[in-house]
Amino acid sequence: PAGGRIDSSNYDPVMPWSSGCQLVALNFQTDDSPMTVNDGRFLENGGCGYVHRSPSTFPSNNEPTGVKILRIKVLSGSCLPKPYGESVGEVIDPYVVMRVYDVEKSKKMRRGSIVTTQSAPTESGHNDMLEITDHKTSSVRDNGFCPQWEDEEYFSFTVNSQVAMVEIIVIDSNRGFIDEIMCKTAVPVSGLRQGLRSVQFYDQCSSQHGPFGMARILLDVDINYVM
Repeated sequence: PAGGRIDSSNYDPVMPWSSGCQLVALNFQTDDSPMTVNDGRFLENGGCGYVHRSPSTFPSNNEPTGVKILRIKVLSGSCLPKPYGESVGEVIDPYVVMRVYDVEKSKKMRRGSIVTTQSAPTESGHNDMLEITDHKTSSVRDNGFCPQWEDEEYFSFTVNSQVAMVEIIVIDSNRGFIDEIMCKTAVPVSGLRQGLRSVQFYDQCSSQHGPFGMARILLDVDINYVM
């Protein structure tokens, strides 16, 4: 790392993974999005600490690129905890942020994309090939036990299913103050399945103890190949 980096921040691991790196080092003491994405990636194989490289990283790979249209609708939540797992305090006003980390696709792959993406700046100030796309729901007032987002539309993403990661963050809306993260998780796009899916959440230590034990969110997932 650069000599001026003293805050233990992390870079996003999706880019080196998609380049074929077999070992990507992160600061595990820092609870940030790259660590959440890292934890989600290795949950794909039961948390054993090893997953196969993406087929697209092998020079002799002749498989299709795996570009898909991913549509996700947030339906409801269950037993969502207060920020930091506190047992007392105001009733939360939760909303959900759906964030996709992907590598930049060629113009041919991007044809028909229906979302706006942005490139992530590197430490040198240049944009690399990482794409980050955000969508968020409206907030539900005074309901962390069983909030529902019945009127929300589908969030649509054009993704490379072999390398893309989806981060799901539940945030407490504080009017006039800074919004606080309540819980979060990440899932590889390659591990998503169509239909109604219940996603479990974790605390800052990637555990499900205490108030995080029953935290869930219900999603409607639709996946289609780009023609």
